[in-house]
Amino acid sequence: MPLSNYAFGVEVNRLVTISNLHPMSIARTGANGKSITRVFVNSAAWGTTTCRTDAADLNNEDTHISSILLAAWMSDKKITIYVEDTQRPIDNVCRITALVVQ
Repeated sequence: MPLSNYAFGVEVNRLVTISNLHPMSIARTGANGKSITRVFVNSAAWGTTTCRTDAADLNNEDTHISSILLAAWMSDKKITIYVEDTQRPIDNVCRITALVVQ
């Protein structure tokens, strides 16, 4: 049986404290970041990944996640963010795939 050369990504999560949000337009010129919101969080490892420890990127198309994230942040709720280690819109910052609000 042949072995697959396809590598699966790892989804990891952690409870975060959000310090600020940096939304970027799809029409942003002269910069790498387009159509994402960079979420800056307390610095800590995302499991055993090499994801940047103090940020995660949210695709602007994920409006359901961004609206819940913003409401939770504004109301001081506990937020657990999930990121995928193989999805990195810019640099070594991993993409947000889900979140849990408590």
